[in-house]
Amino acid sequence: MKVSAAISQRLFFSALLLFLTLAIVQALATDAEAPIEENPLRCSGGTGDVGDNRKTWPELLGVPAKKAAEKIRGEMPWLRIVIIPPRTYVTMDYDHCRVRLFVNDAGIVISLPMVG
Repeated sequence: MKVSAAISQRLFFSALLLFLTLAIVQALATDAEAPIEENPLRCSGGTGDVGDNRKTWPELLGVPAKKAAEKIRGEMPWLRIVIIPPRTYVTMDYDHCRVRLFVNDAGIVISLPMVG
């Protein structure tokens, strides 16, 4: 009887460890699941370099994300606009075809929008 209880306890803790590991992996992979507004031009119109166009939009701080995305898309239609909700993990890579809009719970831009 004691052997059976020990095996049952080990199985329980193994399953618990597996569940927690999967939960952590899913939390770290949130950037791939962030809402993305797709742009059909897919960065074919420019490089995003300083000589070509703007790299930041300070006037969009405090603006709703949808309006900010429209403004950026109007100026640089080849960029992908990614709206990043609160408490979302993102990768640290640089992408000259992307602008991330970090928003609060109300959908207001709270961080300087920039290419990258």
